[in-house]
Amino acid sequence: MTDKRAIRRQAKSLGTRLGSLTLLNNREAVINCTAVLMGLADSEVIGMGRTCAWIKLPEFRVAVEQARKDGVDFKVVVFYEKTTDRHAATWTGLGAKVKYYEHGPIRIALYDRSDAILAFPRQVAKPGEDRDYFGFYIHDRDVVADLHAYAMQVWSAGSDQAGLKGVKNYVTNVYLAAGLVAPR
Repeated sequence: MTDKRAIRRQAKSLGTRLGSLTLLNNREAVINCTAVLMGLADSEVIGMGRTCAWIKLPEFRVAVEQARKDGVDFKVVVFYEKTTDRHAATWTGLGAKVKYYEHGPIRIALYDRSDAILAFPRQVAKPGEDRDYFGFYIHDRDVVADLHAYAMQVWSAGSDQAGLKGVKNYVTNVYLAAGLVAPR
C-alpha cells in the first residue's frame, strides 16, 4: 500500500503552501508535482490541455506507465495543436481514452477526485510553442469536485477524432450540449 500522506508531503514540498493550495512557481515544479501525484491515483487520472504533451518527458512517462500497471484509468483531453495526433497516439498506446478539444488556456490534471493541479502559461503563446508555467496543487475535495465536473463537461463536448472532422464533431457537441441544433 502506498503511503499517500508521504506522497502528498512530497508534492507540497515542490512549491509554496497556501492553505489547501500549493503554489508551483515554474514549469519544472508543475511537471514534477504532476508526476509525483500519479503515485496517489487508485482508479482515475484525467488530464486536459498542454499537459498531454508532457508524455514525451521521461519522468512523466514512467509515472504514467506505473499508474497504468497499477490499474489506473486515464482520460486525456488533447487540445488541437500541431502535435495533436502524435500526443494522442502516444496516450492511446498507453491505454488512455483520448478526446480532442479546442485550444484553451487552462491545464488540469485530476487524481481520483481528491487532488488536482491547475497550470497556466505565464505568457500568451501560440499553440505548440514552448512556454513557462505556474500552477497550483489543490488538495480540497470540494474544489476538486468542481474541477472534475468542469473536466467532464469538456470531455463530453470533445471529439473522438482529430483534424477537420474532429473540429466539426466538437462544434456539433457544443451545440447539442447547449440544446441547439448543430449547423450542417
